[in-house]
Amino acid sequence: MQDIEKAFCDAAEDLGFPYVNYSFVQSNDEANPTDNLNVSFTPIFSSYPDDWMKHYIEQRFYECDAVLLTLEHMPANASIYYGTWEQAHQLAQDNPKGKNLRQQNDYKLNISKVFKEAQNYNLNSGVYIIYRSGPVQIIISMASRLSTAKLNEAIAKKSLWKTLTALTILTNHTIIGTRGCDPCTKNVRIYGVHEITFTATQKKILRCYAEKGNSIQR
Repeated sequence: MQDIEKAFCDAAEDLGFPYVNYSFVQSNDEANPTDNLNVSFTPIFSSYPDDWMKHYIEQRFYECDAVLLTLEHMPANASIYYGTWEQAHQLAQDNPKGKNLRQQNDYKLNISKVFKEAQNYNLNSGVYIIYRSGPVQIIISMASRLSTAKLNEAIAKKSLWKTLTALTILTNHTIIGTRGCDPCTKNVRIYGVHEITFTATQKKILRCYAEKGNSIQR
């Protein structure tokens, strides 16, 4: 698992994202209806600063994290959903929670607070990608030291989303394969897309899968 984590983080850093958080997502059937999110998260690995993660948990930022709240807007029939932190922030601002105007305004302020305080830890901008494959749902958040404007420029200059999608799917099936979940690996093939060229780092992940996977489906 450490080899997979290192390969993924190395690939993310090559793309301009030195900080990564990779988590499995599970629906809560008995979630409190007053909660902002009806899901629970199982962190798989993270390279975010420890001080930020401690602050994030102490402040309960997961209750008003716009990136996590994007789960509610992902179309039911979609397998991939992605965007920038800026887009997630705007989506949350446009869809405030609360029974009255005061609660909605407090909600907007809390949403913005997460991003503002993240900048104190050099997490200035970022992207997210959500991936569903059968019973598996993961959410990945990647942070950059660039300003939002500079990140948007960088995204416009390269096919970032295609590369991130390929990396996410590859990593997900690598993790599943090493954990021995046969039913989850049946949909490894991807149809209807152009051929994808992998970087050297992505090939490392493939090698991890080939060497350690115990449930490869052909």
